[in-house]
Amino acid sequence: MAITIDQIRHPDYTVAIQDWVKWRICYLGGEIFKQRYLKQFTQREDADMFTRRKELSPIPRFAGAAVDEVKNSITVRLSDVRMDRSLTLMLVLVRMVA
Repeated sequence: MAITIDQIRHPDYTVAIQDWVKWRICYLGGEIFKQRYLKQFTQREDADMFTRRKELSPIPRFAGAAVDEVKNSITVRLSDVRMDRSLTLMLVLVRMVA
């Protein structure tokens, strides 16, 4: 069977997508995060205790809230960016590369 173009992935993409999925699940929080990443602490915690702890564990989206806070603070500051200096910025960047 021939490989089609939609089955081909760059090796860096293939490695990075695992992290992207983990970060997305962490950002969203909730039940999916709990099912995938909540683990037993020690061998002293038997299966019943772990199941009970898993049922009682709330998983708020702390990471998502922090990311949203940074995104919002950057968005608020975008009005402070002066677009009339873009030519100057480009000249500086060209000098840095050269």
